[in-house]
Amino acid sequence: LPKELPPPSRDTQLSDLVLSIRHNQNMVVVHTIPGAASLLARQLDYDSEALQILGTISGDDTIFVVPEEGVTMSDLSKNISTSL
Repeated sequence: LPKELPPPSRDTQLSDLVLSIRHNQNMVVVHTIPGAASLLARQLDYDSEALQILGTISGDDTIFVVPEEGVTMSDLSKNISTSL
């Protein structure tokens, strides 16, 4: 098994917690370090109007992001990337 990443410290930037942001035609999926998905999903939900997000569902290290109608997934992915 790969070595587990250490937990974030107070000096960790939110962007350091993100491993990847990928999308298909319907949804954006954000992969994070273990334990960080809830924190980042909360940040995305807080900025949901500006990001045009209906909501998020998070687990331990994965976030599903549901966009508002009419938002392209590539634009949403870019917006998420710049907001975190």
